[in-house]
Amino acid sequence: MSKARLVLKDVMRHPVVRSIPVQWGEMDAFQHVNNTVYFKYFEVARLAYFEKLVETIQGLDTSNEFDAEGFLTGRGLGPILSSTECSFKFPLRYPDTALVAATVKPEDVRESSYDMSYIVWSSDHERPAAVGSGTVTSFDYNSGKVAPLPQVVTQAIED
Repeated sequence: MSKARLVLKDVMRHPVVRSIPVQWGEMDAFQHVNNTVYFKYFEVARLAYFEKLVETIQGLDTSNEFDAEGFLTGRGLGPILSSTECSFKFPLRYPDTALVAATVKPEDVRESSYDMSYIVWSSDHERPAAVGSGTVTSFDYNSGKVAPLPQVVTQAIED
């Protein structure tokens, strides 16, 4: 089995993987996907992770105290991206399909934030085009302040 297949298998083990066709308009004057587009790819995976997290929380929170709708719409307690970075491995070009994966490891969870990691995989070239990370902070949108992660969120990440 080739090394690329082993890495693809690792990508597919992430809790969230989204397939995103590379668009012609995402390329810049150097005929590769512009660096800003990768952050949009990360956003797609991050939001898919949040949606999956809410589904898990709803299964865990039998008291219905967690405001899932507010979590995803910025009302009450929810996530806010406080930092992000990307390391480019090789240039994506049209046509291609990017598989974008996101995960949070339990050891990357802190009192009021957690680190999310991303991989952007080129389907055509069978290798990573970029890897990245972001710090997501628990934020109370009503008070405008950082807040501790609710226990049920931490539990859902660990599940």
